[in-house]
Amino acid sequence: EIPKRDWSSDVCSSDLHFAYHIWCELNFVSLDIYWCGSTCDEQKLVNTLINYFEPQKVQYQFTGRGYFK
Repeated sequence: EIPKRDWSSDVCSSDLHFAYHIWCELNFVSLDIYWCGSTCDEQKLVNTLINYFEPQKVQYQFTGRGYFK
């Protein structure tokens, strides 16, 4: 049997940071997604992730972090 472990990892690029955190014993996954600029349709992204993973429960929020000129 493979032992259950918690996992975290991230992917970074020039305009995106994506991190996931998995707690196996809680059957819980947290996703953190940050991007620069205004080219992302955040609601479409959330809907795509929900449709793909089909989670039992979803909670999300959008937070503006400011813009640089």
